[in-house]
Amino acid sequence: MVESAITATEAKSALVELMDKTVDADLHRFADHLKEAEADFSKEANTVNFGPWQCDLNSKRFAFVIASPPEIYLEYSGSFLRQSDGKWIAKVEFKRQT
Repeated sequence: MVESAITATEAKSALVELMDKTVDADLHRFADHLKEAEADFSKEANTVNFGPWQCDLNSKRFAFVIASPPEIYLEYSGSFLRQSDGKWIAKVEFKRQT
């Protein structure tokens, strides 16, 4: 059975939980910004943005790029995983500093 795509609401909830629980100080600084961000649906099918967070709902992937401080860029990407209880979580799988 093919699992359905994650919804925008589920994606945002999973990202907020990730941000609230993270020990990554750079990532944690943007938690409040994410909580206040409205869903902005892209022209691309099943893609939604919450501020700088970009989420592909079909592939269950996300990406986020921040400047911290302005001359250093941090890139995060990961996936949304459904737990056995049906709840979605966000998992960072890649972090790069340039």
